[in-house]
Amino acid sequence: MNGEKQSSPRAGCAPPPMEFQRKRPRMIEMISASEFRLKKGAHEMTLLKATDGWDMLTHNAATRAWGSVHSGGASMPSFRSFRTLAEVEDHYKSWRGIAAIVASPDTSSKAV
Repeated sequence: MNGEKQSSPRAGCAPPPMEFQRKRPRMIEMISASEFRLKKGAHEMTLLKATDGWDMLTHNAATRAWGSVHSGGASMPSFRSFRTLAEVEDHYKSWRGIAAIVASPDTSSKAV
């Protein structure tokens, strides 16, 4: 190694094709002005407007397994409450931008 800087094995290579870089982004679906859903594979999250903030219901493999053992097969979602949408965005990366969606004129004009 006579003082020359070695480059990485991928140096000068083209980036991988787009289909290998990232899968399709998750989309937040608006069910109503007070209900939003995000689904990715078998993982489903529902955000509901509550009287004192927002409630997040989560169905995933862990909640389905717990339900099969403790509720006789009925799948119960996990539940978490938030005071603001900013708290939701801080806790769940996939929900970043929900405050802007809720505040948009198209959303606020719909009947609850």
